[in-house]
Amino acid sequence: MIKYALLGFAFFSFATSAQERWGISLGLSNQGQVDQVLNGFYYPAHETGYQDDATEGKLLNLKYNLTTSYALKPNLQCRLRVGFGQRNNESVQDYDLTYWEVNDEQQLLEIAPSIGLSEQLGKLTLTGGVELPFYFISDLKQTLYYAEFSDNVMTQYSLYELTMDGGLIYGVNGYANIRFQLNKYFSFFTEFNAGAMRSQLGDKYRSHGTVYPTGGTPTDSGQIETDKIQSKIYFSPIQAQLGLTVHF
Repeated sequence: MIKYALLGFAFFSFATSAQERWGISLGLSNQGQVDQVLNGFYYPAHETGYQDDATEGKLLNLKYNLTTSYALKPNLQCRLRVGFGQRNNESVQDYDLTYWEVNDEQQLLEIAPSIGLSEQLGKLTLTGGVELPFYFISDLKQTLYYAEFSDNVMTQYSLYELTMDGGLIYGVNGYANIRFQLNKYFSFFTEFNAGAMRSQLGDKYRSHGTVYPTGGTPTDSGQIETDKIQSKIYFSPIQAQLGLTVHF
């Protein structure tokens, strides 16, 4: 659904760009504004803790950004950025007597309207302004599969599932954008965003596990549910973005 919404948003911007004041930007960034807070809340040790003992692992932690801008005046610009981020952590430990695999999955959606002033210096355009970012954080879902072996025969395996409620992070940003014009229609850009943010995360922490002995009766650990909530104000690290802009 998010992908279709982004495509629809892009189509609408193309359709209404008759006065050549519009720009569509596609960018790739880190998740710098929310990374530390999300890691601290959802991974109390650190986000790659399972990978410390893993024989292989993969971490995906990027954000894809689509920004539509409109020039109200030659040096005054309003924008709307929609960002989609994935936080996936896959870790595997494969030894003779044990095997385990951990998979974490979480998504975030950012919506950030902004307004800024621009200054053109030859092919360079410098823009700085203020934006209001809203990050909608999905639930964290984690699965752990663990197996034990004796003489290359599995004696039992376990399956654990954990979920933690998501939440909202919002605030006020300052941003700086540097754009290099390639021609009339295309330019490269880099952008930096940082500001004061407030996080409202969590509600319930839920976990459930089952042990399956080979040839035996499964043992259910039952459902464990506790409260886990965070609400705090913080100054965010920098989000850095690179991308391409199409002008109309």
